[in-house]
Amino acid sequence: MRALLLALLVVAAAGPACVTTQQVDPDRSPDPRDDLPELAAPAPSPAELKRAQLAAEHPLATVVALSDAEPQAELRVVLSTGSADDPAGKEGIAGLLARLLGHGTEKLTAAELAETLTRMSATLDVRADKDAIALTGRVPREHAAAYAELLLDVLLHPRLTAEELDRCKDEQRAQLREPPRDGPESSMSRATLEALIYGGATFVPGAFKEGARHGYAHATAGTPAGIDAVTIEDVRGLHERALVRDRLVLGVAGSAPTALVARLTSALEALPFSDGERAPPAPPAQPDDNVLVVVETPTAGATIAVGFALADLARAHADYPALAVAMAWLSEHRAPVDHVLDAAHTRRGVGLGECDAQGPPPTGQIACLAPGLPRRSWHFSSWVGPVERKSRLFMLRQTLDELDRFVRDGIPDDESFARAQAAVQASGQRALAGATRADVNAAIKRHLRADRLSLVVVTDDGSAFAADVAANKRAPPVYLAPKVDKARRGEDARIDAVDLRIAADHVVVVKPDALVGR
Repeated sequence: MRALLLALLVVAAAGPACVTTQQVDPDRSPDPRDDLPELAAPAPSPAELKRAQLAAEHPLATVVALSDAEPQAELRVVLSTGSADDPAGKEGIAGLLARLLGHGTEKLTAAELAETLTRMSATLDVRADKDAIALTGRVPREHAAAYAELLLDVLLHPRLTAEELDRCKDEQRAQLREPPRDGPESSMSRATLEALIYGGATFVPGAFKEGARHGYAHATAGTPAGIDAVTIEDVRGLHERALVRDRLVLGVAGSAPTALVARLTSALEALPFSDGERAPPAPPAQPDDNVLVVVETPTAGATIAVGFALADLARAHADYPALAVAMAWLSEHRAPVDHVLDAAHTRRGVGLGECDAQGPPPTGQIACLAPGLPRRSWHFSSWVGPVERKSRLFMLRQTLDELDRFVRDGIPDDESFARAQAAVQASGQRALAGATRADVNAAIKRHLRADRLSLVVVTDDGSAFAADVAANKRAPPVYLAPKVDKARRGEDARIDAVDLRIAADHVVVVKPDALVGR
C-alpha cells in the first residue's frame, strides 16, 4: 500500500495522466494467462520519490487575479536571483542574463522577437534588480495564448550566444555611465547612499568595523571589470541555476483565459528544483558614528541624502503598515503631505527644489502588477534637494534635526496623521492605512534612529564643504522669503547650533567617475 501511495504521489506531482478502460466479453473462453499473477508496478526510483516530496513541500508559487473587464492580460515571472547574488569578480552577471532574455530565443533573433511582439501589440520587459530578475508582459486577450508560448520560449530557451553577450556587455557598460533621467544630482546622491549603506568600508574603512560587504553594495548593472570578466559559460550556468521551480513566482492578471494559467503552470512545474534553501543576506556593516561622502561635481546647488540599514524588516513584518504611514508623513514625494518640504520651504523660505523620503517601497497591489521588485534587505533613506549652495550646511543640520525629532516624537498630531493615512490610501495601499498613530510612533522608535547615519552630499567645491563639516562650522540660513517671524528665527538659531557629529576621518570626497567601478 505504501508503495502504491508513493507511486500515486509521483503521478500527481508529474501532472494529469491518461487513463484507459477495457471492455471484457462475458462469453469469451477462459485464457490460461488469466491465472498468471499480476506483475507489480515498478517501484518509484529515489529520484522520483525525492521530486514528489519536493513538489509537495514547494508548490509552484502563483498569484492569479483574472478580470474580463480588463482589455489586456498581464503576465509576470519573477526569478529569485539578482545582482546581490553576483559572484565576486563577476559583478553584473545577473543584469547580463536579464538583457539576454530579451535578446531573442533559440528560434528567434532579437529583431524577430521584437517584430513578433509588435504584431501582437504586446510588450515584454525584462529587468534585473538586487534580488530578482522579472519578466513582465502585456498583451491583448486575443493574443494571450500565443504570447504565453512566446514568454515560455524566452524564459526556457533564450539565445545565449557569445555574440549576443558581447552586445549586452556594450549596453550594460553604457548604462553605468549614462546620465540619470530624473536629474543627475538626486539620482547620484541616492545611488551613492545605497552603496555607502551596504558597502561603507570601501568608502570610509575606519568607520565600518563589523560585517561583510553586502550584495547590494554594487550597482545592479555591476562594475566595468565584472562585466568584462563574465563569459557565456558563466551566463548559461546562471540561467540553469536560476530557472528552478522553488525559486520562481508566476503572476497572471487581467483578461487572461484560464487555460493560459494552466498552460504556464504546467510548463513551470516541470522545472527542476534547486539544490537547497537560498542563503539569507548577511547584515551590512554598521558605522560607528555618522559618516559623510561628498560627491564633488559641477552643480549650482546641493543634494543631501541620509539613511541607514533596517534590520529584520520585510513586507510581512507587523510594523510594515505603520512604517508606510510614517514615510508618507515624513516626506512623500509630491504628495499633499510632505513634512520635510513644508519645514524647509514653506515655513522658512529656504531655497529648495524637491524632497523625498523612502522607507519601505510601495506595496498593497497585486504582486504581478506591483511597480517594484522584491528585496530581502531594506534601508531607510531620505533626500533633500536641490538646495541653494549658500544654504547647504544649514539644510544638512536641519535634515539631521528633523530626523532626530521624528524618531523622538513621531507624528505629533491627529490631523497630519490623517493626511498621511489618506496619502497611503490614495497610492493604492489601502491595506497599509489601518495602523493607529500610537502604532506608527511605536514602530518609528523600534526601527528608525538618528545616529550612526550614512550621509551623502552632491555639490561643487566638495573639499571646502567637507572641511566645513569636519570643523562643525555654523552657517545660518539665507532666507528667500521677505519676512520670517521671530519664533522661526529663534528655532533656526537652535538648528544652526546642532552638532553634526562627523569627524574629519569620517568624511571623504569622491568624483563621480570613482563611483562607477565600486
